[in-house]
Amino acid sequence: MICGILAIPLAICCYGAFSYPLGAAALIMGFISRSNISKSNGQLGGDGMALSGLICGAVGIVLAICAVILLLAFGFLSQLSPR
Repeated sequence: MICGILAIPLAICCYGAFSYPLGAAALIMGFISRSNISKSNGQLGGDGMALSGLICGAVGIVLAICAVILLLAFGFLSQLSPR
């Protein structure tokens, strides 16, 4: 969950550079955790935290992709404007 939470502000602040690995780590660890929790037949808890890590990681990756698209779009548009 921590990786997913960190991926969101880093996607906005750092043009997504650090958000991709953190978001991917949050997704992978979230899937593994949810799988282990479901296999434990009620012995393990934390399904909500694993789900929130999955969601935050996905949001971080999506925001990073949007940041890169906006960066490329505005960079391209600034070259088209007359000087």
